Amino acid sequence: LSGVYTDYEGDVLVDGRVCRFKDVTDAQNEGIAIIHQELNHIPYMNIAENMFLGREPLTRAGLVNYSRMHKEAQQQLKRLHLDIDTHTLMADLRVGQQQLVEICKALMLNARVLIMDEPTSSLSESETHTLFSVIKELKEQGTGIVYISHKMSEVWQLADYVTIMRDGKLVAEKQ
Repeated sequence: LSGVYTDYEGDVLVDGRVCRFKDVTDAQNEGIAIIHQELNHIPYMNIAENMFLGREPLTRAGLVNYSRMHKEAQQQLKRLHLDIDTHTLMADLRVGQQQLVEICKALMLNARVLIMDEPTSSLSESETHTLFSVIKELKEQGTGIVYISHKMSEVWQLADYVTIMRDGKLVAEKQ
């Protein structure tokens, strides 16, 4: 669904049309983003550089607009109540903070469908509470959330519809 795997059975429908993604960027262009359980950042780059990697804003001269990049990154961090300087290296953050930066990065894409794979696995209780508030806000705005978790208490708290799978096979569904 997110373009990570390109060889699969079945169809992905976006707005009623079949889409075949050749990569993650293809899926993002269709409004689908994923937050992986495994952290996906460059430790010795700062927060803003990680959040904009491959999508850096440019000046008219074609140079990276660092001022704009840091300003927009700071706005996204505030959305998740992260009061951290965007010049901070990722390696200097706690694991939970790194995960929240990854979540911010995905939220910046304004995805219509957001896939979250075990997003709370390294978050504190307060960070989890903040994430749940953001998820509820996104749902209210019409964003579809695919929330993957082994923590059933989280699933029951967040989900409108639940699909339970084991070894790639459907076990149960509940609305």
